[in-house]
Amino acid sequence: MKRASISQAKVIEALRKSLGERTHEAEALIAEGRLDYAVAALTSAIFLKPNEAELYRRRAELYVQMCDFKSAYLNYKRVISLSPNDAKSKHRMAGICYVRGKLLLNDEDFHTAEKAFAEAEKLSPTTMEYKMGSVHVMVRKNLLKSALLALNEILSHNQDFIEARLVRAKILIDSREILRAQSDLDIVDKIEADHPQLLRIRESLKNTANALRLEASANLMHGLYNKSLSSLNDSLLLDPRPDTYRLRATVLRHQEKYAESITDLNTALSIIKANEPKVLDKDAKNSKDVDDINKQLAITLNDVGVSLVGMRKYREAITCFRKAMTRNNQLPELPINLGDCYKQLDEFDNALKFYNLAYEMFSIDKTLKEELEDEYKTLLTKLGQLRFERGRRMFNNTNYIRADQEFSEAINLLPQIASLWFHRAEARLHLYDLVGSYLDFEKSTKLDPTFMAAVERFEWIKSKVNPQGPSMPKRGRGKFLARTNRQ
Repeated sequence: MKRASISQAKVIEALRKSLGERTHEAEALIAEGRLDYAVAALTSAIFLKPNEAELYRRRAELYVQMCDFKSAYLNYKRVISLSPNDAKSKHRMAGICYVRGKLLLNDEDFHTAEKAFAEAEKLSPTTMEYKMGSVHVMVRKNLLKSALLALNEILSHNQDFIEARLVRAKILIDSREILRAQSDLDIVDKIEADHPQLLRIRESLKNTANALRLEASANLMHGLYNKSLSSLNDSLLLDPRPDTYRLRATVLRHQEKYAESITDLNTALSIIKANEPKVLDKDAKNSKDVDDINKQLAITLNDVGVSLVGMRKYREAITCFRKAMTRNNQLPELPINLGDCYKQLDEFDNALKFYNLAYEMFSIDKTLKEELEDEYKTLLTKLGQLRFERGRRMFNNTNYIRADQEFSEAINLLPQIASLWFHRAEARLHLYDLVGSYLDFEKSTKLDPTFMAAVERFEWIKSKVNPQGPSMPKRGRGKFLARTNRQ
């Protein structure tokens, strides 16, 4: 019995000595970077002492360094079976499960990945990142509602969990719930403004907003205003840029939503003012963006005025047109419309003032005259008619000199209108300018040989030169009305 005890003690001592040698050998090999040999040394040590948890833990760490996660997982699993309260090993095993789950997720092995993520969460239930594993699986499987519910639960326990907020923001963006997504992004921005994923999402949102803006422009060109408006609404939620507000204002103007259009344009101005205060303070006129917005405001106010004219609210329309001119005084339609309103109100002097202003715009800018050729011709007609009407009133008030002047201005604008020459001839007749009257009656009959009043007058005035001619027609020299559209 004594001999047996001595032999057993020697064996134990030999094993202990061999185990120590193997352990020291493994450490030396690790220091040399020979990890595969170190694993072999630790395996020999484990063979000598198979229930030593520390040996498995050390070998698991080597497998992690060698990226052999499957072997590392099995070794940590053995550590935990031998030492159930080893929190450090549980945490590391959870990390391996999580990494393994992500690799499986990339391979679209969703079922196995979900199991790996679940195990990671079980091993380390307080680690928020591991709770996200199952969420990633749901997103990849397009189970977005379930993913949102899971994220809501996670965030209810940790409001500042950045990854959960960013994932939820991406889901909400894809679901076009932009406001909710922006709320999550704003919170992340307060926590970590330079978070790489946040910056990538912000850049992606800008790109998406730009694509939506281009889509809206195309729809606007085809008259698809509702589609254009929908795209612009989403674009503004993603990236509230002043040019997007301007484009939406254009769409709203086409939809005759003038108040909303003006609000958008003022918002665009506010953004520019906030971003570029120095430019505006020094010289607002040199800011092209500001000028463009003011021009669009003028166009919108002009449209409001036109709609009021349609309702015969001329005073209100005048207010709109005048406000528009404070935004941009280079649009000829504004003074033309003001002239129309004043003419309807029988305020001929004001009407003439604004018609003349529009006429000067066309006279100064030859390109404008070419671009708006029809509008220019219409202006000439309106101005000529107004001059004629002023001349007619002067004539009826026996102010023949002023009548002659007004008819002359009308003729300069509309030289092909026979009735204008006829009426100036009448005015000159009252001024005893027989030669001038003779020439005007003659011109009137040449322009319109069927204009019988002019023919009779011309035949009569010729009798002043030829006594054998016909006597003066029975036509008084009193008041008369005439039509300026007679040619």
